[in-house]
Amino acid sequence: WTVPQDGADAVAVGATQLFVPLAGTELTAFDLQMPFLFWNDCVFEGVVSVRGRPAHRFLAYPPAEIAAARPELTGVRFYLDTQFSALVQAEEIGPDKEPTKTISVLDLKRTQDQWIPRTIDLRNETTRDKTRFRITGAALNLTLPPIVFSPAHLPVSPELGGGLKFEEFQ
Repeated sequence: WTVPQDGADAVAVGATQLFVPLAGTELTAFDLQMPFLFWNDCVFEGVVSVRGRPAHRFLAYPPAEIAAARPELTGVRFYLDTQFSALVQAEEIGPDKEPTKTISVLDLKRTQDQWIPRTIDLRNETTRDKTRFRITGAALNLTLPPIVFSPAHLPVSPELGGGLKFEEFQ
């Protein structure tokens, strides 16, 4: 969902809008949501080394809605750490079977008994432009009221209550 700048009601984000760069960066809603991790048409390609760690390599093929919206995206190759099952890298694959964009998780941070990504690089392999996305803090294990996820309430900041434990990273 997105709220138009003119103050109109929230509208659903379609497949095409998933690939619009956010705030002049290489980052898109597609990158943040990582829907390719849940695509049904996926092939295991074996175990390879990624930055010195063993990782399971998969190639996922886009569903019809994504393929229609982004025909040049022929697949996403992604790598999951063999020990932690965490994403370490993903590559959007173009029509020539070469990566057009690479998403690399550079480091993780343990907070509130969970591991979360700390630094992520997004690199456009065609232009060589890069965006570094750094997480500077997190609040986990929140109990949010269902109304927070209602499109009509997107512009309203939710009341999080006194139990909020936000940890700022050094």
